[in-house]
Amino acid sequence: MSNGTTIKEDTGYKFLLKICCIKCKKETTVQSFKAHLKTHEEKTKNGNCLQCNKELFNNNKFCSQSCSATYNNFRKDYTNYKPGPKPGFKPKNAKPKYTKVKQCIICKKFHPRQGLTCGPECKSKYLSIKQRERIDNGWNPQEHRCRSKPSFLEKSFEEWLISIEYKDYIKNKTFRCGKKLYFGDFFFPSKNILVELDGKQHENSIEYDTIRDNLIKEYYGVETIRITYKEYMAKSKIDIILQLLK
Repeated sequence: MSNGTTIKEDTGYKFLLKICCIKCKKETTVQSFKAHLKTHEEKTKNGNCLQCNKELFNNNKFCSQSCSATYNNFRKDYTNYKPGPKPGFKPKNAKPKYTKVKQCIICKKFHPRQGLTCGPECKSKYLSIKQRERIDNGWNPQEHRCRSKPSFLEKSFEEWLISIEYKDYIKNKTFRCGKKLYFGDFFFPSKNILVELDGKQHENSIEYDTIRDNLIKEYYGVETIRITYKEYMAKSKIDIILQLLK
């Protein structure tokens, strides 16, 4: 069982001869070699390694960690393996797949999209139609565009109307001229007059204001009277408005 090599070791008290076992490559002394052989006879009953089929001298299933890793990583168990269906396979009780198709509200085109319209163009048209319906029913978008707080001129003009006890007027009146929507400051329905109080920002929009006034007169027959900031502070048009309101 030995390879014939002996090693002397000085323990301080006596010399011990060491011998190497061929099976387990373990160094033992000559005195304990017989007991070591008995352990081999008992341990060979545990079986062989599952990976390399080597005799085992321990209670494990593998002789080393590398054998256990290779066995667990590359082991394939086909007992519970079920292959998937082949391409193009259709079961007997399979329901046909279909896509939900809807009809667009605007262009009456069938589409698979979610929503009532087929695209962004029809969606914008649908939203504009809904906004027109809301405005016609009394909804005022000026209240949702930071217009709920009146300006200095609007607040002062309304206080002046209250002082003269005149109540027949509408604030932020809507005027739809084709595709365009305008909002007037103070509309007097009995006189069919619209009063616009122009702040300093209207000095750069004279052309736009004239086009707007002409469109309102064309569609509704309402004449617009514009009062600039300087004219209002100078009170130059008060007499004209009083004569129109009487």
